[in-house]
Amino acid sequence: MMQANHLIGLPVICDTKKIASVLSVSVGHDGHSLSGLVVQSGLYGPRFIPCAQVVLLGDRSVLVSAPVIRPTPRAVGSLASTMMAAQESAPTRMMIKPSST
Repeated sequence: MMQANHLIGLPVICDTKKIASVLSVSVGHDGHSLSGLVVQSGLYGPRFIPCAQVVLLGDRSVLVSAPVIRPTPRAVGSLASTMMAAQESAPTRMMIKPSST
């Protein structure tokens, strides 16, 4: 298992190119499985990458199968408030494991 705080700041790679950096980790309802990653890409604000698109969680980078899709403005607002709430209530050290699909 990997600790979620080790993923923060890692580059997100798609087709050999850095497309974003990990801002936070979204965990499932059980508190242990990964549901996705919130990433920052340039000046466009945070975006969500679902677990299904995450290919590899490495020590030095995260590999994804598809580029980050730009969310709608409404989604950006709700994503930002969700991220802030998660950061305030989340413990600083959390263990995660990939979800089994």
